[in-house]
Amino acid sequence: GGWNGRLRTEEEEGRTRAVIVGGGGGGLIAALALSSAGIETHVFEQDEETPEGMPDVDKSRGHTEPLVFSPSCVQLLSQWGLSSLDAKGIKRPDFGGKARSIWFRDLRAFSGRLLRRERWDCVCIRPKDFCELAKEKMQERRSLFNISHSCKVTECVDVSWGAAIVGENGVKEAGDVLIGADGMKSRVRRAIAGENYRDQVFTHGFTQWSGAVEDESSAFRFYDDAIHMYGGKQSCAIVFRLPSNIINWSIIRPTEMEGRNALSEWRSMITSWQLNEDGSVEIPASEVMLLRESFDLFDTDKSGALDMQEVKVAIEQCGLAVSDEDLQGIIAEIDKDGSGEFEFVEFVELVKTLVLRIREAEDAEETAVKLRSEIDGIKLELKARQEELKLAEAKVFELRKAGAQGPLDIEKRAEAIPLELDGLKDDLSKAVKKLERAEAVGKKKQGEDELEWETGQRDRP
Repeated sequence: GGWNGRLRTEEEEGRTRAVIVGGGGGGLIAALALSSAGIETHVFEQDEETPEGMPDVDKSRGHTEPLVFSPSCVQLLSQWGLSSLDAKGIKRPDFGGKARSIWFRDLRAFSGRLLRRERWDCVCIRPKDFCELAKEKMQERRSLFNISHSCKVTECVDVSWGAAIVGENGVKEAGDVLIGADGMKSRVRRAIAGENYRDQVFTHGFTQWSGAVEDESSAFRFYDDAIHMYGGKQSCAIVFRLPSNIINWSIIRPTEMEGRNALSEWRSMITSWQLNEDGSVEIPASEVMLLRESFDLFDTDKSGALDMQEVKVAIEQCGLAVSDEDLQGIIAEIDKDGSGEFEFVEFVELVKTLVLRIREAEDAEETAVKLRSEIDGIKLELKARQEELKLAEAKVFELRKAGAQGPLDIEKRAEAIPLELDGLKDDLSKAVKKLERAEAVGKKKQGEDELEWETGQRDRP
């Protein structure tokens, strides 16, 4: 009561203010982003502040679920002021010996799907350590940042120009935007999702890729679970829930198809689709909307269709090299109306063609890897045979030095030398003939190795 219809004070006019409920990792990331943009932020946290000098139990036991940041998130945090992340102990997480065999992905974390062929390249930090680091940085922005501890929010209400909170200790604070980062029992979420809330609220875009458990076969299965984003013009709430039976880690990254991250996600999305038994491509119904977002991403001029250059960009972002001639062939095959442009329906057919080409490229690479492995094996076998030949020829020299006179019987020489490799006897026979020819001139050469033997000399060099 008393808040609806409230007007800004003279002090509040001309500045933008954000009220954030929850002083954990999510709340302080929001505060970092907003304060770096010059927006005044006030954070309300219900827990007490840890006094300086007290031991931090998070560093030794108890609640130690790390915050895991993708490379793009680390880059953003650096832009928002945390340029010394590495110096503060952020490191790659250790999920145990068996988990080391998992290929962690480039984490389209909010999509809830495993991604293929993108190795783990993220960093993590304990939430407590991150919060202390963020608060330390934001102390440099005292005019834009304030945090209140021991302040449990009991009510969220509308005001004419934004939204406000009421704390159980009588604290009241209003802002242009209200952000809830206060956990799975979020007071903000319950308020803005209520029937009587004035702001038009929608749920969108976020499903947490939250963890993994070990199954009976010692493999790890991944779960997507329960981050929901409730957003309106004046308010939003991010709700976290981590099941108790997972390896405790969570990843936070939006999925909007924009910029460099979106291009990476575009390829990851289409390469995750499987082929049918007949070799055709079936696009999951749940991803048609994401495919539409991809189409809009490549439609840079917002014409509603992709021209030749925009199609080429889409193909190249899949990792496929395409010449203008190849591109013309693809367009001729799919562009049934001959317009030279791809509308969304034709774009879907293009994507199916790209998936098939990507699979062909992958199969070719697997074949090349197999052939390289076979060639390496042949080289090793040849090297072993060459060693056997050298030993055999040394044995022939020994027979000669042992007093054998006249022409040596090739078959007897071969039988006198124990060999394990099939077909080596013929090679040895040829080697003996080479040796006898060399005796006439006192020199023998084989490949890059040169052996000299002078008739009548006691020892072979």
